[in-house]
Amino acid sequence: MKIYRLEISNIKEFKNLTAISEALNFFDIGLVATNTSAFMIKDLENFLKYEEIEKLDAYKSEVSKMNFAVSRSILNKSFETILDIPFADVIVLRDKYHKPYIKNQNGIKFNISHTDGYVVIGFSKRELGIDIEKVNYDFEFEDILENCFTFREINNIGFDASMFYKYWTAKEAYLKYEGCGLIRSPKEIEVIHMDDHQIIKIEDKIKRTNKDLITLNLSSGKYFVAICI
Repeated sequence: MKIYRLEISNIKEFKNLTAISEALNFFDIGLVATNTSAFMIKDLENFLKYEEIEKLDAYKSEVSKMNFAVSRSILNKSFETILDIPFADVIVLRDKYHKPYIKNQNGIKFNISHTDGYVVIGFSKRELGIDIEKVNYDFEFEDILENCFTFREINNIGFDASMFYKYWTAKEAYLKYEGCGLIRSPKEIEVIHMDDHQIIKIEDKIKRTNKDLITLNLSSGKYFVAICI
């Protein structure tokens, strides 16, 4: 899986998003990662549609408001280049499972994930799913293990918070790739292998298929990302 990584750290670097369309001729995925603390809402309004600016008022959480503003700004600017149209004319549609997509002749798909402090967006000519989580060492993840993980996974995770987030993001990325999100039980998906080269192998027990994913860490291991195509 060849990944073109682009880190956006300020408004001026939005111009670099024009590289995504060309990069997808050579890479499987164009991955845009953004630390949201580098932005202010008022600076992002130049990249948002009128209805998106109005939607910001509905968010109770400042984190959610910023994540929406950053992710939609990146999406709008990227597809403005991909489609060669004003971003105001970029229309986000949803499939039967509510997974968002944008019609385009190049067949470029996207998937968004965000957490406290970071937004990631993956672009690809293939179907994809992506998930990011901020590592919280105070989170008592043991309370949800039995509902979301198999017996073998629970043994492998143990009390290791980093391992928990690697497993969780892998499951979430796969389910988002499938388009159904958490409509399916996470226990139907099992992590059966993880190596030192950032590869995770998932087994879908219902479909009886295996899938390889890439796992990355950002900001010195503070965030884990999993990508499935």
